[in-house]
Amino acid sequence: KHADASEVQVNLSVIAKCVCLVVSDNGRGITQPELEKEKSFGVRGMQERCQQLGGRFHVQGSAGSGTTVRIWIPVKYQESFSA
Repeated sequence: KHADASEVQVNLSVIAKCVCLVVSDNGRGITQPELEKEKSFGVRGMQERCQQLGGRFHVQGSAGSGTTVRIWIPVKYQESFSA
């Protein structure tokens, strides 16, 4: 919504017993001062939800070069599945 991006890449994978989501765009890029004053439900909401699930959250951006959000959520595997 705020990124003004023309391209977004989404990668979802399972690595080391974690679901890993990486979302990158080529938009205006979020800056560190913007992250520090972030009071909306956007970035802060994602971070809080990751923490509630025992995960990690990282956002990185630079002005004019886009933004990347990385989320790692631990998962437990079951040997069998029955429907």
